[in-house]
Amino acid sequence: DDKPTLNMILNQRSQDILAANNWNVCQYAILLMMVAQSVDMIPGELLHVIADAHIYDRHVDIVRELIVCGTQGNAQPRCA
Repeated sequence: DDKPTLNMILNQRSQDILAANNWNVCQYAILLMMVAQSVDMIPGELLHVIADAHIYDRHVDIVRELIVCGTQGNAQPRCA
C-alpha cells in the first residue's frame, strides 16, 4: 500500500494511572484511526507522554492486583 502513515503524539500534563490511563489510550488510539481514515492515511504509532503519572495511595492495592493478573491479549479496534 502506498498510503502514508499518520503517527500521533499525546502530551499529557497529569494522569491518574488507575482511573484514566486505559480510557485515554483507547480514546486517542481511536481518534488516530478516525483522523487517518478521514485523510486517507494508514494509522501508525500513538506515543503517549505523561509528565505526571501518579497512583493515589488508596489505589495501590488495586494496582498491585492488576499487575499480578497480567495482560489479557491485545485488542484490535477498527473503524468501519
